[in-house]
Formats: sequence, C-alpha cells, structure tokens
Amino acid sequence: MRRLLVLNFFPAFYPPTSGGEQRYYHLYAALSRHYDVTLLSPTFPEHRDERVDFGPTFREHRIPKGVMHVRLHQSLAQEGIGPECSALVCALASAADDAYRRKLRALVRDADAVIHESPFMLNYDERFGRDAAARVYNSYNVEGQLAAHMFQGPAAAKYVRFIADLERQLVLGSDLIFATSEAERAAFHEQYGCPVAKIELAPNGFDLAAYEGLDVLPRDDSRLALGFALDRSLAIFVGSAHPPNVEAAR
Repeated sequence: MRRLLVLNFFPAFYPPTSGGEQRYYHLYAALSRHYDVTLLSPTFPEHRDERVDFGPTFREHRIPKGVMHVRLHQSLAQEGIGPECSALVCALASAADDAYRRKLRALVRDADAVIHESPFMLNYDERFGRDAAARVYNSYNVEGQLAAHMFQGPAAAKYVRFIADLERQLVLGSDLIFATSEAERAAFHEQYGCPVAKIELAPNGFDLAAYEGLDVLPRDDSRLALGFALDRSLAIFVGSAHPPNVEAAR
C-alpha cells in the first residue's frame, strides 16, 4: 500500500467542527481506504505530543507549538496584522529546527508522496524537489489572494509577499495541484504561471453519512421551533468566524 504523508498547520480534531477540520479529516479518512495515510500537524502549545490512530491505515502525529509560535503571535498582534494569523505564525516559525521539523525528517523517508494542505509548512519540507517522493498541493484557497484580503496594518504587504512567494514555490514545484473551483484553477495559472494541465479540481464537500437517519421536522415546524415567522423570507448561513465567512455572511 502506497504511503501518503500530509502536512498541515492545524490538527484533524475528531469529531471535526470547522469547515477546515471537516475537509481535512474526511478527505483523508476516505483516502485511507486505498492508501496508508499519515497526517503531521502542529497543535496547541499546552497539548502534549501525541499520535492518534483513526484506523489501521490512518493516523495523525500532533506536535505542540513552541515558544517561538507564542512570541510570533504576540509580535503580529502588536503589528496589527489582523485576528487570524495562526497560519502565518506557522510559516514564520518554520525557520526553527523544532520538534515538527524533526518528526518530518523521520517520517518523510518512508513516504511515496508528500501532500501540502497549504504553503505554510513548505519551509519544513527540506527535501522538496530533491527526493523521489511526489509532491502534491491540495489547496483549499489561493492563499496569496486570501492574505491580501485578510492582512491589515503597515506590515501587511510584507507578509502578503511572503505567503505569495511560498505558494508560488509550492505551485511550481509540485507534481500535482488540486483546486476547489474553476476560478481558483484559473488564479493559480494567472498568478503563478502554473500549467492548467497540472491542476485538477477537488471541490469542497461534506460527509453525507453523518446526516443519515436524523429526525427532520417539517418545514413550518422547524421555523416555529426557531422562533421565525412563517410569512417572511429566511436565509441561514453556516460557517465559522473565519474572516472570509464573516464577510460573505454580511
């Protein structure tokens, strides 16, 4: 069975709650039916180093963040970069020879393919472009564009360039890229000059089995149970407090 090593900047907590966690866990749970899958993820500084076995061919190594991550969060807060910067912190912290890097060195030797869920852990991948293992960018954003929308303050432009440069390296150096939509496939081509033929589509989805067998109230009963009038239009937006979600809801 071929071995996949997956790098991400947050863990696949189970049961998953946010959209990112759902995508991360369920995608690789499904792939573990055909491949041996190992996730390597940083976790909260106060957590312990742990291995979580989801199944015989699916596991996750969670490595606690270190002092550098805490200091970077404090520094970025002082710079006013914005409320959501954990991914940027992980990218900046990858300059260190820390526990995450050491675990990656131990795991990558046995991998047939290394999958990057984002560009933020790229600098940890010391053998990128230098070994026989395939590299895959399984994107769920065009991170260079998202950073330009999210980052704030006088230092924003510097960090937007940093993320875009990481993503450019990952896009151009990967053997295969997945994009969530035709628009993002076009953006990778236009922004980084990536051949369209190297980019496949992997739209976001959800685990249908998790909702089978649920009791569903009739439409009118549901509205009344939530305190909504029957004669008014109703829109429900489901999402975490991720800044693009908040913007979309508004």
